Amino acid sequence: SRKWTRLEGEETQTYEFELTPSEKQQVEDIIDAVADGRIDDIREADVYEGANRYRARFLRAKLFDDDGNLGGVPTDAPDDE
Repeated sequence: SRKWTRLEGEETQTYEFELTPSEKQQVEDIIDAVADGRIDDIREADVYEGANRYRARFLRAKLFDDDGNLGGVPTDAPDDE
C-alpha cells in the first residue's frame, strides 16, 4: 500500500510522442483489455479487435527504444525506499 501512496503523490510530467488515430485507438483497446481482465481474449491477429498481439508487438517495436522507453524518453523513477 505504501507503493500506491507514493504513486498517487507523484508530480505529473509531460511526455510527447506521435500516434496515428488507429494506433491511439489500439493503445486504448489494449489498456482496456488489461484493465477489464480480458487478456486471455486477446488473440494473435484478430483484425476485428484492436487489442491483438501482433498489433501490440508492432506498436512496441515502433514506439519503444531498445531500453523499453516509450517515445525513447526515460521515465524518471522515484528513488526506492
